Amino acid sequence: MHPEHQGLAQTLTENLMNKNVLADRILWYDGSISLTPEKINEYLLSGKYINDKVYVTQFNDEIKTFNKLNNSKLDIKQQLEELNTEWNIPEAFKILNIEEFIYGKLLEENENSSLTKQQLSIRFNRVEQELQLYSKYNIMDILRTLIFVVSTFKNNNVVWGTGRVSSCSSYILYLIGLHDVDSVEYELDINEFFR
Repeated sequence: MHPEHQGLAQTLTENLMNKNVLADRILWYDGSISLTPEKINEYLLSGKYINDKVYVTQFNDEIKTFNKLNNSKLDIKQQLEELNTEWNIPEAFKILNIEEFIYGKLLEENENSSLTKQQLSIRFNRVEQELQLYSKYNIMDILRTLIFVVSTFKNNNVVWGTGRVSSCSSYILYLIGLHDVDSVEYELDINEFFR
């Protein structure tokens, strides 16, 4: 393949990976949308506003007129904006020592349930195993975010579910309060969660 064509092919591939093209709109992975001119009308009539995340797939006379009459101009989006991959949680949760927090929750569980030494040992080993897996899959920041979410729910008296599907296999998620299923008691395999 000619070097010029390789560059064009790579650009096209990158653009396709950065968006989902549907019949009447484009969903960009940075959270913005490109709507057809017909869908822009529906969008506005439904009470929504044009902001810096709304684009048009093509210009027609109506879009040109809209742009002349409004301060916010509709434009055609060409590429994905740089994504912010930082977790949007308070700094205290970003620097939270997960191990200390989880083992502290395990000690609370022991105080509240009066576990036998054998039960506590099994749970300690489970926490150790799960922490290794969370670290291996590089998802400790997800745990920090979940701890923040659960804390926010508790502080605002929000009621949330008792548990869903594979997350109930994680004893750590039980300890942080995300669900109410003691996966150790029910002998649920942690690999169900990491599958």
